[in-house]
Amino acid sequence: MVTFELFVAPAIDLLSGAEARALPLVEARLAESMKEKPGLTHILPARVEWKGTLPQVRALKWQGSGDITALAEANCFLVIPADEKSSRPARAFPYCSGRT
Repeated sequence: MVTFELFVAPAIDLLSGAEARALPLVEARLAESMKEKPGLTHILPARVEWKGTLPQVRALKWQGSGDITALAEANCFLVIPADEKSSRPARAFPYCSGRT
């Protein structure tokens, strides 16, 4: 699904004669601390929920790209930058909820 959003959807736009739509990234507060391997940008299935006026995002537990259950439960993808070693709750991170 991530590959489709990053590569296939823009290619379809271009092949149909339209401009490639940008992938919309917005920020939400991290709901719980996370630790990911540094040096790689991680794009993880997640759920974003609104707590009052601020969105909070929580990465879902998953077993990799073949974990269809986690992808079905996700309503967005959380982006953890490559230079991030550990993430604390309440810190803002970008997420993508799909193209508009």
